[in-house]
Amino acid sequence: MDPDTGAPQDKLHPEALQWLESLGVQYNTLSEIIEAGPCPKVMKAIQEGVNRANKHAISNAQRIQKFQILPHDFSVPTGELGMISYFN
Repeated sequence: MDPDTGAPQDKLHPEALQWLESLGVQYNTLSEIIEAGPCPKVMKAIQEGVNRANKHAISNAQRIQKFQILPHDFSVPTGELGMISYFN
C-alpha cells in the first residue's frame, strides 16, 4: 500500500516474498500470482492457515468459510472502503 495515498500496490511486501520463498515459489508481484492461476502450494498453505484459525472460532459466524486471492487490497482510493466523517 502506498503510504502517501493509501492506494494498493502490485509489489508484494518483503514478508510475503519470504513466505512464498518458504513455500518454494517465486513471485514478486500480486499480478504474477494471479496470472499464474491458483498455485497449489500457495492455496494449500492458505487453507492450512484458515483451518488453524477456524479451530479457535467459537461459532460458525467466526469461521472463515471461503477465501479468494483478490487483484488488489481493499482501499479507499479503489472504492472498496469508505471514509466516514463525523461533524460536530
